[in-house]
Amino acid sequence: MVYDHSIHYTRHTLRQYLPMSGKAMLNRILDILRMEVNFSGKSFADVGCSTAYITAVIVDEFKPDIAVGMDIHQPNLELAKQRYPHIQFQTINLNEDSKPETQYDVLICTETLEHVGELTTAIDNLIKLKKSQGFLLILVPDEIGWLGFLRVLWRVIRYGYNGLNCFQEIPKQKFLFLKYMWSLLTGERVSKYRNERSHWCTHFGFDYRDIDDYLQVKNVDFYAYNKFGNRYYIVRKT
Repeated sequence: MVYDHSIHYTRHTLRQYLPMSGKAMLNRILDILRMEVNFSGKSFADVGCSTAYITAVIVDEFKPDIAVGMDIHQPNLELAKQRYPHIQFQTINLNEDSKPETQYDVLICTETLEHVGELTTAIDNLIKLKKSQGFLLILVPDEIGWLGFLRVLWRVIRYGYNGLNCFQEIPKQKFLFLKYMWSLLTGERVSKYRNERSHWCTHFGFDYRDIDDYLQVKNVDFYAYNKFGNRYYIVRKT
């Protein structure tokens, strides 16, 4: 089954005028690329491209020499191939350690790392896909602390405890909601609630501080900041 993520950036609702909307996020990505990257003669890859709406917007505006979209979900890639025949597409599993045959000048990975089961392996794979002097932009949700508390609470109020929220990921755990919300309020790492698996459907237990820590351990030179519910990472030299 294909979930068309393009609706997050194209639907016409009042929410799309808010600074936390998908459309606003896409505009911030484009602004970063305009300021940070010269695409002339460059290769570009979107890792975790889903149905490749963002990929296509970037390719159409910046016109890199080579453009590749990568995703693990084959039905997404099949739909992307139909819509954007001018872009190459490949299957990638970020959970598996790989030795890529091709490296890229410019990479983005948006709203993907929060869903992988092997976070450190996924980060390693992204770094290996980037040329040593290349540019990597990572975007993940900011759902820790007070902001995380409010976002999770809003989902529970809107969809119900058993509806579209994060707690169905770990069913039948006693007092999970109270424990999780307390961890958010007190600044504890919510990643401690995640268990071993290959994929997470929701953002449950995702804590961007785990990315910060791993990049520092790997001595990766990066710049990161939070804005309107997301954390942005810019990685250059590796």
